[in-house]
Amino acid sequence: MKHSNRFYNFFKGIEITAAILLIIAFFLPWFSNPVVTAGGYNIIRFLKFIEAFKPVAMIIAAITILIPVGAVALLIMNALKKSTGFLAMITGMIPMVMMIVLTFKCRYIIPQCRFGLYITLFGAAALLLTGACNELLLSFQKEKDNREHKRKE
Repeated sequence: MKHSNRFYNFFKGIEITAAILLIIAFFLPWFSNPVVTAGGYNIIRFLKFIEAFKPVAMIIAAITILIPVGAVALLIMNALKKSTGFLAMITGMIPMVMMIVLTFKCRYIIPQCRFGLYITLFGAAALLLTGACNELLLSFQKEKDNREHKRKE
């Protein structure tokens, strides 16, 4: 399907930028306290210091690895010109849901957040928005193609 729509190309550019931001932010500091500073790649170091997270630290760390994996998959799928709306929404939801869970589990984690986490959340929000818009534009295009096909018959 040909995508010459200006909005589609605009959202694809934002999607690619957000995916690159997620990969970069994964290696920046996410949390910091007087004892330890941790980025996304070593978040388990930070979670082990907080008693409330000890039982689920390995699960959260495993889910955190899905953020750059999803971002790399998005970049590859964009290079192959495949539809990425659903993957963008899933990749964007991972950090959002993770932060909501961390906040509800331990309310004093918010003051320990650093700029790497904020960049990750910004990139995740952008992926949620672009994924939804791309899927919406794709469905409009399919509907338009179906109407044109029915008219020709």
